Amino acid sequence: MAGKATRTLLVCVVLLVIGSIVRTLKEVRTMPTHFPQQQQQQQHHGSDVRNSLPLVINSTHTVAQNPKFHIPNGSPDIIFFTHVAKTGGTTIRDYLNSLDRVVYTRISSPKDVTPKFAVMSKFLHAPRGGKHKTLFVEVHKHRQDIHIGSKHFSEHLRKLGKEAAIQNKTIFSLTVVREPISFYQSYFRFFHRAGCRFQWCEQVRFSNLSEENLLLVAKYNPQISILVGDTRLENYDDFLQESMGMYDWIGTTDQLSYNTMPMLSAIMTNGTANRTFRSHNVAAADKKVLVRNETVLEILKSRSTYDRRFYDWVAQSYVLPQES
Repeated sequence: MAGKATRTLLVCVVLLVIGSIVRTLKEVRTMPTHFPQQQQQQQHHGSDVRNSLPLVINSTHTVAQNPKFHIPNGSPDIIFFTHVAKTGGTTIRDYLNSLDRVVYTRISSPKDVTPKFAVMSKFLHAPRGGKHKTLFVEVHKHRQDIHIGSKHFSEHLRKLGKEAAIQNKTIFSLTVVREPISFYQSYFRFFHRAGCRFQWCEQVRFSNLSEENLLLVAKYNPQISILVGDTRLENYDDFLQESMGMYDWIGTTDQLSYNTMPMLSAIMTNGTANRTFRSHNVAAADKKVLVRNETVLEILKSRSTYDRRFYDWVAQSYVLPQES
């Protein structure tokens, strides 16, 4: 009986591998051989006062006039944060919400998009009071709300950016991505566990969080799909250009405490906080290695080719230069 079950499992794995190879070959044919130059594609959402001066961060980093990304010199009027679930976004939200100057709002569904952008527009046109307030807009995203994506926001942000420039205000938009294999494991452990009781948990849940069950639900390029708001990615170059036009900063989970968090702290306190952030708090379950089987690992790699390319590009492009 055990031998028959083993043979059945092997057959399933072989079929999965063959299917993954075929789909990967189709993806590779459409992949770009290089990335566009970000400094040639970057669009501004806010006024031109950004990057007018270097920004000292924790006395160890300086954000100079780097053409690859745009950091506001001082706290922005609006922070637009696309929070991909399981990338460390809760750390960002908790920090910003701990500041008295921050006013928080959230986009939870497509029907929220138009009214929330109306709130942002009203915020930009309001005169600054005695204390400079920052409107923090969070779009919390996971696969269950994949239909809320960049296609809903890019045009709104472009229009809002023009309003900000006229009003001499700034908008700072950012997101965070995670190393693909680590993302697969963390997302699976949280959203597919039998004990998940949140309304946004996945419908398919397991009491046994095994490699085999992970393969059953592991989607192709999940992070890019979440950011785009669609399960199909027709053109990677278009996605990359759209990301460069939409986000002023894209961080990575593993460097959250060394790049994104110190940068946010500096711009929100005009560089006076001199705050050191500890390593990103990873849940105990996330520290356990789930994927050990090499065949399973290769299948996950074949399903995350675009996610990997994007993550590697982000890790190389969005780095705070060290002070000399």
